[in-house]
Amino acid sequence: TEAGEIRSMLQALSQQIGSAPWAGVDRNRFVDEWNGNHARALGQVVDDLQTAAAQARRYADQQEWASRT
Repeated sequence: TEAGEIRSMLQALSQQIGSAPWAGVDRNRFVDEWNGNHARALGQVVDDLQTAAAQARRYADQQEWASRT
């Protein structure tokens, strides 16, 4: 759930950054840094959270199965 919220915020923020009424070298540098570093890192956080959630579900299923036997 949280991964989805982070992804939604990331997409909204990226859209706002991309459409900000700002021009020039500083804007270009900021957008490049956002897209190349920060947005990519947050995307990796989302992927890692989704992977961890899937693994936690598998472990819970295994524990539940083991408890029934």
